[in-house]
Amino acid sequence: MLHVGDWFSFVSIKGFSIPEDVFQQAEALSACKRRVDDQHISLSRMFSLREIEIEGFVDDVRAAVEGIESFELTCNGFRCFQDRFSALMVRRGKKQLDNLVDCIDQVLLQYSKPLYYEDRQHHISLYEHESDFEESESCKTVKIRVTKLTINCGNREFLVELA
Repeated sequence: MLHVGDWFSFVSIKGFSIPEDVFQQAEALSACKRRVDDQHISLSRMFSLREIEIEGFVDDVRAAVEGIESFELTCNGFRCFQDRFSALMVRRGKKQLDNLVDCIDQVLLQYSKPLYYEDRQHHISLYEHESDFEESESCKTVKIRVTKLTINCGNREFLVELA
């Protein structure tokens, strides 16, 4: 339960674009209801921060990922999550993503917040859908250069640059 001064927060990778033909491939696999507006790769679960914790949390994440170099991800193939989201799967760069999640989890522990999922399946949600989604191992390969993380706290956004 949120209290006055608490903000929903999460850490992710944003700032990339997915080619339109990849969306079309995903749409062809199911009766897609609505495109997800904000494509991102989650590096944390949703959690709440008190107003007075935000600045310290952002500084702690910056310190935790200091020295981690930017890297490239390769995404390919579609999968269904929570029986309602079609997602583009990360195929290469998983170790680097896991390293970032581990660093962020260490900060979340300090703030007594929930850690990321044990079964890490890094992905980009593309569509919400109403019916069965036919999973596919192939689609156009998408490459994403990861140079920064985004921390969202309520309506504020903080960027954390990688080395």
